Amino acid sequence: MRLPKSFYNPLSIIGSIIASVNLLIILFFLIASIFFDVGGSYLGIYMYMILPVFLIGGLLFIAIGMVRRSKRIKREGAENLPRGIRLDLSDKKQWNAALVFLVVTFLFVPIILLILLINLY
Repeated sequence: MRLPKSFYNPLSIIGSIIASVNLLIILFFLIASIFFDVGGSYLGIYMYMILPVFLIGGLLFIAIGMVRRSKRIKREGAENLPRGIRLDLSDKKQWNAALVFLVVTFLFVPIILLILLINLY
């Protein structure tokens, strides 16, 4: 699957690296704390309070980079550039993307809640 042209800029690439690394670190700490019973209150503070700030910051870098790049593309006068956001569910690719987004969202939330309940127990 190819990402939009506006994603390919240095700020978005750096933001995706920051967000991916932080997500992997959070998952590693989560697995280590559940299965190996390591860490303590400091690991929880680091995992639930500090690392998510950098994760959200990386996601914001992606969004800011994409907005800046799309403005530059519009200013340069790219042809066939759609105006605004258009969601056409009759298009098979957009339907699949929307379905994947909804399924992952509705699977992610209960899994996170289950993990938090296990940690509270």
